[in-house]
Amino acid sequence: MSRNSVLLAILIAMILGIFACRPAPEDITTEPVPAPEPTSLPVPLPTPAPEITPEPAPTPEIKKEPKLAGCWEQLRGQADPDITVDIYYPEKAYNGTTLLPDNHNSVASRIIEVNMSGEIIWEYQIPQNLKQYTNPGFDVELLPNDNILFLLPGKGVYEVNRSGDTVWSYLDNKVSHDADRLPNGNTLVVFGNNDKAGDAQVREISPEGKIVWSWYARGHFFK
Repeated sequence: MSRNSVLLAILIAMILGIFACRPAPEDITTEPVPAPEPTSLPVPLPTPAPEITPEPAPTPEIKKEPKLAGCWEQLRGQADPDITVDIYYPEKAYNGTTLLPDNHNSVASRIIEVNMSGEIIWEYQIPQNLKQYTNPGFDVELLPNDNILFLLPGKGVYEVNRSGDTVWSYLDNKVSHDADRLPNGNTLVVFGNNDKAGDAQVREISPEGKIVWSWYARGHFFK
């Protein structure tokens, strides 16, 4: 073997030896770093914040508008130029309607029902043949059945429905100024139109037109 061949072989062996002694990356180990020894006093844990219960939000106060009589609740009617409401305090007045005889025009006597503003919501014209019996005034009453009871002085007592039909009447030329329907269905009538000392001043009339009770002033004034 030549000298050059021997030197080449030695050089190759040295190179291979260097790589053979070099450790692989996975074979490299590192010494673990020791954990610090705990101190004698424990580290206190953070104190949790106290739980705060939120207070409920206050309920807003709802202001209810007062129900003003005669405003949005009243029945609407027909305005009449002869009717005027001079004083009206809605917060003090009782809401409703008013039934009354209207005799300011003697040739057009009528019964009217007005609302709080003076508007006419119902009207009944006294028949032409009875208008002469409306002076000096006549009585009107609203009945529980929603009919109208009225007395015409010197003529009699009438009950009409909302359609204007006469459903009951009691005629006597000595009736005076007032009539009222009693709970028992009878009608109490005041007499005194051209009456005499021997006449009854009050009578109770049944639905059939019978006199069931009478009151005489003579028993109290002529003793």
